[in-house]
Amino acid sequence: MLNRRKLGARILAPVVVVTVLFSIVLFLSGNTLIERTIRMSLNDLIKAKLAEIDVALDRVAGAALGQAALFSRANPVLEAYATAYRGNIGEASDPSMESARQQLRGYFNSIETGYRDVFNGNHLRLHFHVPPARSLLRLWKKKQDQSDDLSGFREAILAISKGKHDPIKGIEVGRGGFAIRGIAPIHSVDGSYLGSVEALSDFDPVVKDSVSDDREYLAVYMNKEHLTIATGLKDQKNHPVLGDAFVFVNSTRREVTDPLIRASLLEESRVNGKAEQVMGDYILTAVPIKSYSGEQVGVMAYVYDARGPFRMLKMIRAGVVGLCALLLLGIVGPLVFVVRSITSPLKRVIEALNLSSMQVLDASTHVASASQSLAQGAAEQAAGLEEASATLTEIATLAKENATHSQSTVDLMNATTRAGQRANHSMGELSQSMTDIRQASEKVSRIIRTIDDISFQTNLLALNAAVEAARAGEAGAGFAVVAEQVRNLATQAAEAARDSSSSIEETVKKVQTGGELLESAMEAFRELTGNVEQAEVLIKDVAGASGEQAQGVDQIHSAISEMDGVVQTNAANAEESAAAAHELSDQAGQMESYVKELSVIANGRPSDA
Repeated sequence: MLNRRKLGARILAPVVVVTVLFSIVLFLSGNTLIERTIRMSLNDLIKAKLAEIDVALDRVAGAALGQAALFSRANPVLEAYATAYRGNIGEASDPSMESARQQLRGYFNSIETGYRDVFNGNHLRLHFHVPPARSLLRLWKKKQDQSDDLSGFREAILAISKGKHDPIKGIEVGRGGFAIRGIAPIHSVDGSYLGSVEALSDFDPVVKDSVSDDREYLAVYMNKEHLTIATGLKDQKNHPVLGDAFVFVNSTRREVTDPLIRASLLEESRVNGKAEQVMGDYILTAVPIKSYSGEQVGVMAYVYDARGPFRMLKMIRAGVVGLCALLLLGIVGPLVFVVRSITSPLKRVIEALNLSSMQVLDASTHVASASQSLAQGAAEQAAGLEEASATLTEIATLAKENATHSQSTVDLMNATTRAGQRANHSMGELSQSMTDIRQASEKVSRIIRTIDDISFQTNLLALNAAVEAARAGEAGAGFAVVAEQVRNLATQAAEAARDSSSSIEETVKKVQTGGELLESAMEAFRELTGNVEQAEVLIKDVAGASGEQAQGVDQIHSAISEMDGVVQTNAANAEESAAAAHELSDQAGQMESYVKELSVIANGRPSDA
């Protein structure tokens, strides 16, 4: 795409691209740096404000605890508690408890008057308790005739009445919502725990007093589960429930905070300890409200109107954009003038080179065409001779192979003849062996007939011996037994001789049959040996003729090879001439391409190229 542009465009384009990229990087880095600076400034402001609120709450809680501790040691308070303990402190309407209340009111009347004068009519909010968690006197109420039970919702009073009775300060949920409390234990002169005194301060005024800028807004929310205690917040109209989890308590400006604050922001704060969000021109920060025991009981949302800083950020962005535009114009303008002063002379040089390259190209084309025709004819002639030479080479190879195979056949026939001779010799020896076996069998047959005759004679002798033993009576009884056994043995020998004679006669017959077959095989071997000797003579004649034929083919192949070498030399010379002509043509074409490339550099490539 870039090669289609003129030289001026190709020079200007990278500069413009680099300048634009530099401007973008400058804008992004500057914008990021400024935005980060503004964000850090706003975060520091928000962090300082939240820290200021925490300090204010801690200061008020400390002041409340100081008041409670001060009055817990006053003698009139100890005397009133002594009066209460004369009766039953667990009885709501006990007369001693009412007498103690009257003593406390009489003591605090003069103090409360001075307190209202100093604090713009605010009552001295003190609350006295007896163990474990009963209200002895609420000083800000004009009439209290019972000591009601507080154990159902006042965990701080229960906590101080147990263990070491350590003082308590911080936030606790009450009937009116959040309150800042300081509770100090009351001990008798001998150190016995009598009860506690509590100084109260409202939560909302302390938070509102921390907002000194009209761009700051605060909203306070309580966890919904504390509605069972904060009965004063059950009015859904004035204290709506947000997300079925948080009850609205108060806000410095509801028309601003209500549309911005979502239940998700409050829930994130409760889970993570802090949550931040940007809604348009407002920055929202939510932090959990924790009771004196560290339990999360609500959420305080701080809203800051950041339209001023955001407006400044937009102005700075516009200034950076203007600076980038001036930078682009300041670099590209002078560069355009320089490029034009270079490209005009270059165009004239290109036109002259283009004309010269066209003339050289035409001349080299004619020379290359003639050289190519000559080289093609020589190459065709060389190809024909090369094919003939290849054919003769194949014939010579076949003739040599034929001669080789014939000689191998002669060798094989010689081996076959020798094997036949050895077979004839072996057959003769086998025939002689068969004759010897037949003669031996006849000898064995004669021996067996002799044994048979001896057995017959022995049998007769045993019979005569038995007859003589019978005549002898009892004296020849033993001899008769011996004669009987000899007769039995003679009989068995005769039977064995007859069996052996029968087997030997069969063997002799089979040997005779084998001898006849052996004579037939020997006759066939003699005929085969004669045929093999005749084939050997014929194959020797064929091998000699094949050798002479191979020598003749070799001589023809040598002659054609010499002719092929001469033609190949001629073809090579023709090809070198054609190659030189082509090289000249290529150089001319290369020169033309250089001229075109130079033209493209100067004038650019057409869009359809």
